This record gives sequence, C-alpha cells and structure tokens, in this order.
Amino acid sequence: MTDSLYFRYSAADPQGQRRSGVVQAANLALAIDVLVAQGLRVFQIDPVLEQGPKQSAALVLGQGWSGLTGSARVSDLQRVWLFDELATLLESGVVLAEAVEGLSAGQEHSAVGAALAHVNMKLRGGVPLSGALTDSGLGLPRYVTELVRAGESTGRLAGSARAAAQQLLAEFEFRREVNSALTYPAVLIGSGLMAMLVVFVFVVPKFATILDNPKADLPLLSLWVLHGGVWLAAHAAWVAAVTLALALATAWAVRQPRVRQWAWEAAAQLPFTGAWVQDAESYRWSSMLALLTQNRVGLLEALAQANATLRGRTMAFRGQQVADAVRQGRALAAALAEHRMLSPSALSLVRVGERSGTLDRSLATLASRYRSASQQRVKRFLVLLEPITILFISVVLGGVMISVILAVTSLTNVIG
Repeated sequence: MTDSLYFRYSAADPQGQRRSGVVQAANLALAIDVLVAQGLRVFQIDPVLEQGPKQSAALVLGQGWSGLTGSARVSDLQRVWLFDELATLLESGVVLAEAVEGLSAGQEHSAVGAALAHVNMKLRGGVPLSGALTDSGLGLPRYVTELVRAGESTGRLAGSARAAAQQLLAEFEFRREVNSALTYPAVLIGSGLMAMLVVFVFVVPKFATILDNPKADLPLLSLWVLHGGVWLAAHAAWVAAVTLALALATAWAVRQPRVRQWAWEAAAQLPFTGAWVQDAESYRWSSMLALLTQNRVGLLEALAQANATLRGRTMAFRGQQVADAVRQGRALAAALAEHRMLSPSALSLVRVGERSGTLDRSLATLASRYRSASQQRVKRFLVLLEPITILFISVVLGGVMISVILAVTSLTNVIG
C-alpha cells in the first residue's frame, strides 16, 4: 500500500472559471487543503482507486457528504447542497450551463446526477432553468421554481438560488424540530410500556403460586396484577407478535399523509400543543411570504405559495380568504385583520411594513418572532413532559410492586 492517494476534483478558481484535474495527497482532508491553498472552491472530489469501484466523496456546504452516489432518491439535504453550490458558482461568475454541468460531474449513477443531466439537457436546448427544474425529478417544492423564475426575470438568479437553499434548509430544520418534538414523548412512553411489560412477564409470574393458596387473603389489586402476569407469561409469544405488529403498523401509519394530517389537526386542539401548532404554522407562512416578496415574486403568487405551507385546515381556510380579499383589492394587513389570521401585534408589524414599503423586512422579522416562540413552546412542553411521563411510569411500576408485596404480606400473615 502506498502512502499517497490520488483524487480527481472539480472546482472553481477565484475568477469563477471551472477547473478539474487530479491531486495527490495522503488522505481526503489533505487533498482538500492543497486545493484550497491554491485558491480553489471545491465542489466535487473523488478518490481514484487502482482497484475496485470508484467511491465518491462529494462535499456539501464545506463538509464531507457520504452516500450521495447511488442514492435512490434526492434527499432534503442534497437539494440544499445543490442550490447552495449553484448559488456559489453563479456568484463567482460561472455560466449557468457550465455550473450545472460541473455539479453533475461524477454523479452519473445517482438520482442527483440523472436529475442534473436532465436539467443540463434542457438548458442546452434553450429552456430556462425554472422550466428545466419543473420536471427534473429533484422533487422541488413549487416555491423553488417560483424563486428561480423571479430571479431570471430580475437578473438576480444567484440571489434566488441562495434564497432557495436557505429556505430549503429552514424547511428541513423545521421538520426536524417537529419530528424531535413528537419522537421524544413517543420514546418515553414506549420505554415505560416496555418496562411494565417486562415486569408483568418475568417478575410477577414468580409470585403466581400465591394464587393457589386458599388461605391467602389477597387484595383486589394483587389479584388483578398476579392474574395479569400469569396470563401474559402464558401468552408471551402471542403478545410479542401483536406488539411487533402494532409497532410496524404505527411506523407505517406515521408515514401516511392522511395520518400525519390527522395528528397535526389533533395536536392543534390540545391545550399544551395547540399554541405551538399555531406559532409553527404562522412561522412557516410568514417565512415563505417574506422570502418570496424579497425576491420580487408578486404578492398574490407569494400568498398562494405561503398558503400551500399551511397544514391545518383552519389556518389554510383563513389563508385562502386572505388571498381572495387581496385579489379583490384589500390591503394585506386589512385582510389579515378581517380573517383573524395573525395576532394584533403581528398585524401592527405588517401594517407598518405596508405603509413604509418594507413589507418583506417586516414579514422576515415576524417570521423570526414566531420561530423563537415556537422553539420556546417546544422546550417548555418537553420540560413538562419528561417528569410527567416518569411520574406516570413510576406510579404504575410502583403499584405493581406494591401489589406483589401486599400479596406476599398476606401469605406471611396466614403462616403466622
């Protein structure tokens, strides 16, 4: 084995010109250091192996990205990477077609490479980027193509690509926050149920012989617990099969749009999560509206795209009413107030933005406020949930152990 490896790279120089070649270094990190020292912006680097298949090591946002080549679908972070790198290349003066071709280099056998090859072919045929992205297979939200279309019409394509990358990243982080908020209580409750099941199956049956003693005066709670433990021990295989089936069914159900929609609607009605759902919906709506207006998308189109982010039926209905009112000539703040879309303080901020001509900045400030409020509510919810869940599990397990102790005590009294 040699001490050095060879790496094939694609990069952009300080003048924005695309460069590619091979660099020798001991490892990937040192190869990147060599290229950066030359003033190059690396967007693809692959180890060249003497034997075996070539393994790709694409760089995403300045960090190593594994698993990009050969992926069956384009992930959220891959979309972020694509638009971040596209914005960087365009800002450096690279021609659009060359930028797309450079991004697709080395990705021939992946979903990303196939999509970029399609986009490149469309661009070479004279189709604008917004049209090429529509049926590219990248799975982009509609607002991305609207941003790109606005950038093409205003000559700010690089800025639009950067805004798309930022919003895609924000959407990914928001979904991660939601999943974390829902996963944590599920893990706590599942762990508690598993602990109770273990106690009933393996611990309680050890004391089942007390049931056969006619002289034992067992409390009602002890009878329930002991009989339950005996039944579970006798049907352990059946219970395990049912538990596994329920777990698989739950895992399948949470991936279904209708089930997720139902869960979101139910969370909006609960006392502890309702306010958080309201803040989360308001954050996504105001954030999308701010992004689109900042990039010169028309207000009606921006409202349509912002309303598309709303998952709750009530908020979506109000959003549609607001869009209809604006289409009829009403001011945005007046329409929001009429249909009770936002809080009074938020309405004041929108009204000031309209009067001063800085609506996009006001909406961005509003989105930041709602995001902070949403994060704080999640933290408070989790802070309360953990001790409540632990207390519930402790009470149940403690009740089981107390019932067993009472059963043993009753048998001791008979012997005495």
